[in-house]
Amino acid sequence: MHSPIDVSPKRRASTTTTTISLAALAMVLAVSMPNGADAAFGGRATTYGTNDYHGGACSLRQSPTGVDPTFFVAMNEQQYGSSCGRCLSVSGPRGTFLAFASDICHECGQNNLDFSGNLWNAVTGKTPGIEGISWDFVPCPNPQPALCLKEGSNTWWLAVQGANMRDGVSSIEIAGQKGTMVGTTAFYSVNVNGNVNLNSVPVTVTSIGGARTSYTVSLKENQCTP
Repeated sequence: MHSPIDVSPKRRASTTTTTISLAALAMVLAVSMPNGADAAFGGRATTYGTNDYHGGACSLRQSPTGVDPTFFVAMNEQQYGSSCGRCLSVSGPRGTFLAFASDICHECGQNNLDFSGNLWNAVTGKTPGIEGISWDFVPCPNPQPALCLKEGSNTWWLAVQGANMRDGVSSIEIAGQKGTMVGTTAFYSVNVNGNVNLNSVPVTVTSIGGARTSYTVSLKENQCTP
């Protein structure tokens, strides 16, 4: 893994009180704003080569529908929280591409990303190194929500992952209890002391934007239920 360079977030231009027509303002912005400048974050990309998302710290069970499953990133530690499975728009020398977060990069630094091998090739077209990028979190293009039950789950302890969600997951409630994040993974666990029927589990998923969606699902160990 290459050691990325720490960079500070982009600063937006300060606001001043000036009389200017909307047409003139639009012209100024069109001329002065570089490609990708509207992205929320400017940083540096490296690549760690792999094209299999399954081994990442998120322990994702599914990749987002409509996104190349080999286009994923390891998120910097500072922005990792609740990023698992979220879609990103990433811009570099060869254009803008959709990707998703599946891993953590402890060494990357704020706003920096570590790319899968295929994503690096698509975005940069260069040999591995360090490359300037801009990126932002975006809604996943074709969400098909599923709930995945972690291996080892039973009627006393269970862990659930919300997969293939539109805007990512900020929390999960299982059988009326708020789940606790399992390590660095996208799973949330609860102790239910035998008081749950795995054929009919009430689960509420709260998105990053605060939308709550409730399900009653039949869950099977190490499987995802749409």
